[in-house]
Amino acid sequence: MSWIRQNSKAGCALWAQDQPRLGCNLQVNMHVPYRKDLVPLARELRKNPTEPEKRLWLACLKKLEGVKVRRQRPMLGYIVDFEIRQARLVIEIDGDSHYLDEASRVKDKQRDAALAGYGYEVLRFTNAQVMREIETVCEIIHRRIVERTAKR
Repeated sequence: MSWIRQNSKAGCALWAQDQPRLGCNLQVNMHVPYRKDLVPLARELRKNPTEPEKRLWLACLKKLEGVKVRRQRPMLGYIVDFEIRQARLVIEIDGDSHYLDEASRVKDKQRDAALAGYGYEVLRFTNAQVMREIETVCEIIHRRIVERTAKR
């Protein structure tokens, strides 16, 4: 992936091709509350990721040096798959149930709206997208990180 380069001297290693370097001193002032009772479940989910979560983590999210990616992060009353605080971005990998069940779609919209109230954008990908189109998924995520951090 040509858009990932290392610059250890500056301590900021995410560069975009033909784009200015992302700032390293981004401040995120608004804390998102969470339910402390979700922490043990989040830890367990981090220890046992799904195959698509593992693939996305290893293919691109782990390599985003200079940008901290948190896995299985409690936020509000939810546990999100991935959080990138510097970009106010949440990444969700959804199984089939999210698209087949109307109640799941409604719940996802409510979660997205609640997180948007704290300035977060939620990117959703299906298991199939992550497993079959990983390069495209990584490019979309990277583009949103660049766009959202450039505004700060």
